[in-house]
Amino acid sequence: MKEFTQDDIERISSIIAADNSEAAHAELADLHPADIAELFQQLDTEQSEYLFRLLDEDTAADVLMELDEDERLKLIEDMPAEEIAKQIDHLDTDDAVD
Repeated sequence: MKEFTQDDIERISSIIAADNSEAAHAELADLHPADIAELFQQLDTEQSEYLFRLLDEDTAADVLMELDEDERLKLIEDMPAEEIAKQIDHLDTDDAVD
């Protein structure tokens, strides 16, 4: 599992504050879903939501599964119902295939 330094968190927070989705996507590109979940736990909820929206459906579903229940609830609490339903539907579809 990747260990995020304070410098990592500050760099990613700055990218989010600048609304630089390309740089944010690049930060996430090579991370395992468990690492992204770990990152989300070190960011505030709004920052995590910003990054979550950049993820493809498969990765987003995997990240949701990696988050502990409290973190998962915080992340999806303010998300639109359609987006939550889409992720849950994707999780159900993945489970049926596996």
